[in-house]
Amino acid sequence: MRQLSLRARILVAFSVGALASCASMAVLSFELTRQMQLATRERSAVRAAYLDARVVGAGLAADQADVLEVLRELDTGANRRALLRRDGRWYARSVDVGLTDAVPAGLAAEVAAGRPMVQRVTIAGTPHVVTGVPLPGGDQFYVVDSLRELDATLRLLSWILVAVATGTTLAGALLGAYTARRVVRPLRSVTAAAREIGAGDLDARLDPKAEPDLEELAGAFNHMVEELARRMERDRRFAADVSHELRSPLQTLTAAVDVMANRRDHLDPRARRALDLIVEESSRFRNLVTDLLELAREGAEPELEPVDVLELARRACRNTGVDPTLVVDRTDGDVVWSLDRRRFDRVLANLLDNARRYGGGAVLVSVGSQPGRRYVEVDDGGPGVAVEDQGRIFERFVRGRTAGTRGSNDGVGLGLALALAHAHAHGGDITVENLPAGGARFRVTLPKPAQAGPRSSLAAVAPLLLVGVLVGAVAGCGITGEDNPRAVSSPPPLKPPTAGDQADGVVHKRLYLVRDGLLTPVLRPAVRTATPAELIGDLSAGPTEQEAAAGFTSALAGADLVRSVQVQGSVAVVELVAPADVNRGDETLAYAQMVLTLTQRQEISGVTFTVGGVRIAVPRADALLSEGPLRAADYTALLAR
Repeated sequence: MRQLSLRARILVAFSVGALASCASMAVLSFELTRQMQLATRERSAVRAAYLDARVVGAGLAADQADVLEVLRELDTGANRRALLRRDGRWYARSVDVGLTDAVPAGLAAEVAAGRPMVQRVTIAGTPHVVTGVPLPGGDQFYVVDSLRELDATLRLLSWILVAVATGTTLAGALLGAYTARRVVRPLRSVTAAAREIGAGDLDARLDPKAEPDLEELAGAFNHMVEELARRMERDRRFAADVSHELRSPLQTLTAAVDVMANRRDHLDPRARRALDLIVEESSRFRNLVTDLLELAREGAEPELEPVDVLELARRACRNTGVDPTLVVDRTDGDVVWSLDRRRFDRVLANLLDNARRYGGGAVLVSVGSQPGRRYVEVDDGGPGVAVEDQGRIFERFVRGRTAGTRGSNDGVGLGLALALAHAHAHGGDITVENLPAGGARFRVTLPKPAQAGPRSSLAAVAPLLLVGVLVGAVAGCGITGEDNPRAVSSPPPLKPPTAGDQADGVVHKRLYLVRDGLLTPVLRPAVRTATPAELIGDLSAGPTEQEAAAGFTSALAGADLVRSVQVQGSVAVVELVAPADVNRGDETLAYAQMVLTLTQRQEISGVTFTVGGVRIAVPRADALLSEGPLRAADYTALLAR
């Protein structure tokens, strides 16, 4: 298929450029809006889930709590559904078929391990966000929040962006059509002038004032035509002078030599040797004149026609006295080439003659075809070509350093220059290299015509298809589900559902002590609200006699572990003497005691541990090390039910 015209390419370029820029901006705007809206919606869902979790946790802490009544107290509205998993069983406010199946197994496993998680899922074709919150005692609370309204808004936005991109593309196409018309219109005058020159009218010129935008081009074009006319006139004059001055004397000389050659037998030996020299030199002179005339016409365009290159090579071999069977076919069936028969035949004849004169004769003629190129190789059996001469032997009147020693007739040094000129006229080249086994290889390389076909059209349409796919990726897009859950970033602190610092009108201290390997909150009466340092001191002092009698212990009892406790913002910084094991190596319970005891205070949301002022990583309930800030949710798995 034909290549697109300049006007069509300009139109396509403007259209593709407009569509690409609009599509890129549409995709970028859509993704930014989508991410921002989703992040805002998920933060709201997480905050609401934590508020509901506090209500549920407080309700479940009561004696003989009714789970269903606790869930019914939640104000979830029409788009939110609350679920509770307790003792391996699911609880919900009402019958909701398939809701528990919507909670991904991966998210449920993470929440059961004490980590709050969030994940987007698709339920009956509608996107939802599921938030899981671990509760004290090992219970798990889930809220399934519908994203139907946000999904509809994003889909509407995507169609609006596609409509805007389409309209901008049409505007770009109209602008491209207008620009193409203005660009192509001045070129019509150039085309008309070129056609006149091609028809032989070398007086055709462009008017630089007619098209101000092409003033520089018009000047260069006119200068080119003038130079071309002068060169053609010079070549014609040279050819006429050579024909007149050389051909006539040469013909007279040749005729006289022929007459003398007919009487050769009547001459004495010395006269015969002189006659042979005259015949040889006149033949050389005739070849020189012929080569010069061809070089004078080397700028002419080749007259291309389909040629069987194998048959042409065999004929050239026969004409130069070379065995035609030396021609080897390596074309894989690609034997018909578009050539100027006369000029390419001269290329082959000159290479074969060069092999005969200087290389001991041709030993192999290879005709081949490779991807993107075609070639003809002539191998000779001589000593090769010196490396320093390989770039010079194609110059005019250069015969190499071994001229005069490799044959009886050295020629005039125009054969290879003429062959190279004919190869250049075909868009090719000639190179020479020495063979490992000896001899030289002259290679004529010609470009293989490009396969004009669907590729050019496909190359023109490919950008449109690519941009179309880009825009299609946005149209109608909404919210999709996720394969894996995500941890809740900076979750709100979930206070344990035990009594506060005020109980029955008396000030109490709330500590977490160990019983049966789990942590249980214990209230102690106090005169005033204890400071964080005092709470850690009480844990280090161990349980009271009554608490010990009830089976309570402290992992910090008797351990000189804590140096100081300071509150920085909402984080308590506990400076340790050393991160040594305590209470028979159960340091996880020790850190859990301190984190749960400190974070039950309203002003503290997390705890970090340092040694020498440098933050250290301590184990969480899941055995993972963390530099914190550590929160109560990190140790809910160690709480007694």
